[in-house]
Amino acid sequence: TVTYDADSYISLGDITVGYGSGSQSTVTLEITAPNASIDVTNFNVGWSSSSSGAVAQSGGIVGSYDTTSNTGTHLALGVSAGDSGSYTLTNGDLYAKDVIIGASGSGVFTHDGTTGSNNTTNYAHILYLGYGATGSGVYNLGAGELTSDVQYIGYQGKGEFTQSSPLNSYNTTYVLYLGFNPTGEGAYTMTGGWLTAWYEYIGFAGTGEFTQWGGLNSVSRDLSIGLEVGSSGEYSMMGALGGNPVLTVANDIYVGKYGVGTFTQYVGSVTATNEYIGYNGTGAFTQTDGSNTVSNALYLGYNAGSDGTYDLSGGSWWSPSTLSAGAEVVGHDGKGTFNQSGGWNSVSTNLIVGSGSGTGEYNLSGGYLNAYNEEIGTGTGSGVFNQTGGYNNVSGVLTIGANGIYNLASAIIQSGAGFVELIVGNIVNNGVINYSGGYGSITATGDTCSYCGGGVWGDPNATTFENNGSLNISGAIAKTIRGNIANNGTVNADNTTVTFSDPWNGNFINNGTVNIVNSAVTFNGTFTNNGAYISDPSNNYFS
Repeated sequence: TVTYDADSYISLGDITVGYGSGSQSTVTLEITAPNASIDVTNFNVGWSSSSSGAVAQSGGIVGSYDTTSNTGTHLALGVSAGDSGSYTLTNGDLYAKDVIIGASGSGVFTHDGTTGSNNTTNYAHILYLGYGATGSGVYNLGAGELTSDVQYIGYQGKGEFTQSSPLNSYNTTYVLYLGFNPTGEGAYTMTGGWLTAWYEYIGFAGTGEFTQWGGLNSVSRDLSIGLEVGSSGEYSMMGALGGNPVLTVANDIYVGKYGVGTFTQYVGSVTATNEYIGYNGTGAFTQTDGSNTVSNALYLGYNAGSDGTYDLSGGSWWSPSTLSAGAEVVGHDGKGTFNQSGGWNSVSTNLIVGSGSGTGEYNLSGGYLNAYNEEIGTGTGSGVFNQTGGYNNVSGVLTIGANGIYNLASAIIQSGAGFVELIVGNIVNNGVINYSGGYGSITATGDTCSYCGGGVWGDPNATTFENNGSLNISGAIAKTIRGNIANNGTVNADNTTVTFSDPWNGNFINNGTVNIVNSAVTFNGTFTNNGAYISDPSNNYFS
């Protein structure tokens, strides 16, 4: 035990705690005077021949770092393979050019001061956990402040970082890496406190895992999960004991930038400018609760060869899981899949399924989808929208491109379950609409659709459903298409019952071909035939 009082100061070239075969030593620093300090160039804890060392700092100042000359203390715990070292910081300050926890051996750093008081600070210019391939490093941050320029959690070996205190626990860094090299494995567990970084890489070239149970993770630039080819990263927002984890990213989130990335949100809130799920790699985002707010655009499968999937479900009627985005592109130039079985998906401008050379698929089986415009298969690739449940409300225009397919069908009806509804302002179909199975309806109100109030504005005789492709209607259960229809393509009704009606006049102008087979068809508005009407056999009712 070494005790410093008053303003005493000591400067050493090297301190080694635990050197040689099987050695064990403990140094306790009891420094009470605010200017008492130990300055050391090389501080090794546990070095050589399976040695073990421990340091406990309960006050004062240890080490130094000069930002101008980039010189200072080098602290290493568990220097060689088989060595082990520990450092406990409960009061005072530690400064170092680099802190290596588990250089080639194993190291544990415990940083925990007094809850409610910022009484302990660790400034490490560069922090390494698991430096060598055989290294294993652990950092436990409770109450206190850790400040770094760069943090490598799993540089070449294994690194684990735990931030546990809900109060006055601060970790600030310019760049955070989890799994830096291909052999690196990094894990960050956050149950409280504040993490602030400019950039975060979860799985840079190796394997990274970030689990957030609580606290605030604030990223000033980008968050990348699965950055390089061959890397894998996972981000999970779990929530615990009523905890509400918060993730804010000023710029963009990449899930599977060039590698493989997964994001799982069970609770909490996420905000970002853009989100790329499968940028050049493979990405998956699963949201079962909480809120995800994207101010600009959400992309699934951004570049050629990429693959992105988003699964939205869960929540409750009074507290649903919510996704809000300025725009959403499912299959930009890669492959994109959106599966929605619950919750709310709100798009303030355009939802595009199959853009550019990409292939996109949207599967709506439950919940609510609200978008201003929707475009299905309008690029050189292809887009498919499968609606077997839930509500799709498009206040502007739903456009099915030449490479687009919209399948509207509900599952087996039990006590009213399985009802599907498509409510749009206007429909322009240049591809294929398949309207089959179960109870459901298509409503094209024109100009503006107010779903909740039922109000519409515009010309009551204006076309609200323009069919230039194929509209295929089938299935035994009765169906309804509301709006003014201009058919320039083909309408096929096969073994079904369908009614063309208002909310306006429900007029039907046929400039193409209508094929009615074994069906009952009712036109409540004015029917004008300028094309071919084939009915064999069927029941046709004209008002």
